[in-house]
Amino acid sequence: MELINRGMLKIQENNVVVPERAMSTLIDPRRRGLLGRSRLRFSRVYCGDKKKGIGKITQIDDMIKTVQAKKGDKATTVLVSGDRLRRETPEKYFKKLSDLEVLGLFEPTLDPFVSAFSSLVKLRVLVIRDCDLLTDIEELKALKELNALEVSGASSLNKISDEFFKELSKLQSLHLSGLQITTSPSSISELKELHCLIIKDCPLLEDLPDIQELVKLEVVDVSGARGLQTCFDNTKGEKKNKSKNKNFYHLTRLQLLDFSESQIERLPIFQDSAVGDKLHSVKRLLLRDCSKLRRLPSLKPLSGLQILDLSGTTKLVEMLEVCFEDKKELKTLDLSGTNLNELATTIEELSNLSKLLLKDCTNLEVLPNIKKTHKARLNLSGTKVKTPELPKETKITCLKHIILADGRRFEGEEWSKIRDEIESKRSDEATSSSEEIREEVQQNKVPASDSTEKRDVIKERLRNVPIEREMYKEILSRFDSASQQEVMKIHESKDLQGEAKFVSFVDIDSTKLKSFFNETKSVKFCSLRMCMDIKDLFVEVDEESLGTLETLSISNFPLLETICWGGNNFKNLKKLSIDCCPKIKTLFPEASQMPSSLAELNINYCEKLEKVVEGVELSSSLKLQVKNCPKLQETDWVMVEPPEISPQE
Repeated sequence: MELINRGMLKIQENNVVVPERAMSTLIDPRRRGLLGRSRLRFSRVYCGDKKKGIGKITQIDDMIKTVQAKKGDKATTVLVSGDRLRRETPEKYFKKLSDLEVLGLFEPTLDPFVSAFSSLVKLRVLVIRDCDLLTDIEELKALKELNALEVSGASSLNKISDEFFKELSKLQSLHLSGLQITTSPSSISELKELHCLIIKDCPLLEDLPDIQELVKLEVVDVSGARGLQTCFDNTKGEKKNKSKNKNFYHLTRLQLLDFSESQIERLPIFQDSAVGDKLHSVKRLLLRDCSKLRRLPSLKPLSGLQILDLSGTTKLVEMLEVCFEDKKELKTLDLSGTNLNELATTIEELSNLSKLLLKDCTNLEVLPNIKKTHKARLNLSGTKVKTPELPKETKITCLKHIILADGRRFEGEEWSKIRDEIESKRSDEATSSSEEIREEVQQNKVPASDSTEKRDVIKERLRNVPIEREMYKEILSRFDSASQQEVMKIHESKDLQGEAKFVSFVDIDSTKLKSFFNETKSVKFCSLRMCMDIKDLFVEVDEESLGTLETLSISNFPLLETICWGGNNFKNLKKLSIDCCPKIKTLFPEASQMPSSLAELNINYCEKLEKVVEGVELSSSLKLQVKNCPKLQETDWVMVEPPEISPQE
């Protein structure tokens, strides 16, 4: 009933249950899919022909065998597990089963038993799985009727002769896995009927057979061959076959190609210059953890590709634009753990892409425009990518989720709702972070001799505030909306130049500060914080650049002693705030340096400050606020309340 509810089966008249026809074209979203999970591809070998299948079977203890309605009926299928035959003599037992067609031995404890199969001349399917005692299979060459052969998990088997498969011309499915072989038999190249070739989890394997002419191949799985460095001929000298596995364009039925965890540096090419695109059949190209793979051939001929897995290919630093061309069916693209610093712009054309996985792509900073893709899953964790512009709508009706660069996960039925949630979260965090930092700064304003460690903590907090957070709303609210649109925020000493009017620097050095102001002539508001190494501020800064400043805030400069005001450098300065500068003694060493335009001056926690301006009294029109400056005498400053402005004014 569950399969019926899921739409995989349906009930027809007379309660007949049949498969739903639409399911035949359903794409399996799993990395290997059902195709890659099959060990024998038994159904493909026999194409549903009941006469060539395993027939009617029954289970008896640890054995499954053909149902024998009468005493004289012949058994054609036997599947045995464990030590079920431990009391039998292999030669005598299998001699009685001369009509056997399907034989499966799972974790057998018989030794030896291969020689006992010589009488099974009708055998079509042979599976020997997880037999640690198996060291030699050469006598299986006599089973000339074999269509499917699996020898897997035989950890003691380290050699198969080069000529082993010469007489097995009817073989359609070959599965060799978990063996200790170093070379693959070259006679595999002569298996013209072969549909499925699996040589996986053979860690010592160093070469492959030449398979480029096996035109019926649908599955090629060489995953887990950690010693495999090339799929081409590794013979040295004149005997080297330079054309071996060079081009797979003849494999027009190929559906799955898996080289995962191998050490290959290059792949075969997929197109001949004289032949058009013929490899639409390839659905899965899996190259996970191919740590030495340096480049990809043109993938354009693989127009039917649905899953491309390049995760863990750490040597891959570039993908050609052509790789994503003609990929209208691509559903999953996994580039996790690669060192790509950019993606091909043709990724924008992947209109049916539902999964884009970029986890731990530490060099990746920017994504192309992916609004046209119909993603259901986007993973950006561990990258430097800012949140991309998400699709406004999608054809995919399923739960969608995105993992941002900082690891935060958002889920929802619609991208629009996810986008709103991200923006809401950012706004809340920005407000919270701004308030927390402001409170922490206030709580930690203590004399310099005791505050070094606390300032470092505050500094680290500020460094961890993402650039995107709107921490400057309170400041910007004083300006008109048109001016707010020109804001450029500068964070972590990054060199940004242009027509910025409002800037905020955190921990910038004198050289970079000078460079910025010499290139930017329009700054009106400037906030400088946590500049731990600056002793003399605005040294050699261009007069014209400082002349546009109207508001200047200087906070947490532990070494600051002097500010280079110049003669008329700050002619438009209206508001000045000095906060936590414990070494400064006199703010304006000369009266001429104090800007005549200055209307508001705020000073806080400047422990050594003795004079605001040398030699003159402050104007009563200046709004001055001073806190926690013990050496500054009250006679040196006054508090002036700002004049009230009537509504008419």
